[in-house]
Amino acid sequence: MKKDYVKKQHYIPQFALKSFQNKQKRIAYTNIEKNPLRIYYSRTDNLMQEKDFYEIKSSNNYVRRNSLEDDYSFFENYISTDFKRFLELTKQPNFQCEFIKIIKNDEWAQIEATLLFYIGTLLIRGKNVKKFFIRIQKRQQLTTTLCIY
Repeated sequence: MKKDYVKKQHYIPQFALKSFQNKQKRIAYTNIEKNPLRIYYSRTDNLMQEKDFYEIKSSNNYVRRNSLEDDYSFFENYISTDFKRFLELTKQPNFQCEFIKIIKNDEWAQIEATLLFYIGTLLIRGKNVKKFFIRIQKRQQLTTTLCIY
């Protein structure tokens, strides 16, 4: 059984966040709700995450603790290589020529598929999707409660 559990679970992977770091390894961000004109700086481990974001509880017990986090971590390891490769490619002064080369040698097909998969995983692991499922769960509980009485 696993002893160490990830508690800070990111809905935006840290490998992607690191692309926005400054030289001090901090990312500039703002909190639109609290103070939209103020710029804050933070490390990637503190951004785009919540404690136990992917955890499912039943009667205050965890169901398959860290299961989703582990699954996303597996995919992130796969995605990050092509993601970083594409970012490095875009920084090249001769980007267009290099891009044409990877299209011709079929490397682009793999990178493109990986980036599309990454976008898909971002869509399903976001905060609004979680809120959607929580609303469904609450409706289901309400319906069950109403049927009991």
